[in-house]
Amino acid sequence: MNLSGGNNKPPATISAKYPASFRETLPPFHSPFLAANAENMNSQYIPVSAQSAQQTDSAHFTGAGHYERLPLMPGNGEVAVAHVHFPPSVFTDWHSHAQGQYLIVTEGTGRFQEWGEPQQTIRKGDVVWIPPHAKHWHGAGEYTAMSHIALSPAKENAVQWFEKAMPEAEKNPAAIEPVTTEKLTAPQLAILPVAIAVAQGNQACVKTAIENALQTGLTVNEIKESITHQFAYIGAPKMLNGINTLKALIEARQQQGIDDETGKTATDLGAVDYYQSGTEKLAALSRRPTPITCFCLCAVGRLCHKGTTVRLPVQP
Repeated sequence: MNLSGGNNKPPATISAKYPASFRETLPPFHSPFLAANAENMNSQYIPVSAQSAQQTDSAHFTGAGHYERLPLMPGNGEVAVAHVHFPPSVFTDWHSHAQGQYLIVTEGTGRFQEWGEPQQTIRKGDVVWIPPHAKHWHGAGEYTAMSHIALSPAKENAVQWFEKAMPEAEKNPAAIEPVTTEKLTAPQLAILPVAIAVAQGNQACVKTAIENALQTGLTVNEIKESITHQFAYIGAPKMLNGINTLKALIEARQQQGIDDETGKTATDLGAVDYYQSGTEKLAALSRRPTPITCFCLCAVGRLCHKGTTVRLPVQP
């Protein structure tokens, strides 16, 4: 791709969750990170409270972000390091670096695009190598925040700014199926009495609601999911009571010769950060910025939010 001065530059590359072979899979800067005399320098500990946040330049950013400039990595080829934070819908203008740059995504979900290439989604753990003179932009998602560490040669690495970036509208960024205008079906409506009965804790009502749900065509696994999804709202005891009632009812029906359809099992998404995925889905559904993961439910019934742990009340 011809980006500057008629020279064909290699495209930027994204590494999927940088592995142990990080040093071998990504290209180095043109100059060495550290010189031999760096071994004699003292270590520095910089707590968050001592890091001075600076506002991003409004002349070259859409929206207001901030960053912490960290100490240079010394040597013949000093490396400038910065931790940059993009609130939702904040991103840079098109620009390039004379000697290139690394971006290491530390939190959230954002966007990256090189000139002439499609827009890409970048997430926590992803690494972007931007070659010298490659015209690009990067920043947060439309509804999600993103932070990254930027590594750049400190000397002779001039930034050239170009026009404002115009990101493409995200199309179902969290892979959410479009909402239908059709009325709810009988099986879908049957979920409501099951959920209400389980929340109230009356197992006789739970049994009746499940029987009615099975008659409408709901499968065993669909009823099971409708009960287990209530854990975050009603607590483990009531949810487990509902599951036990479902299990006992299905076993009794089998003894009576009734063969209820098991249905599909839950989709295995593999190695996914479910809390980050849920945050993205919430942002896409509500069409509102969601800068951080909403909450994290621990196995012991606690709610963890941005480093704070609160014990949830457990009802009998």
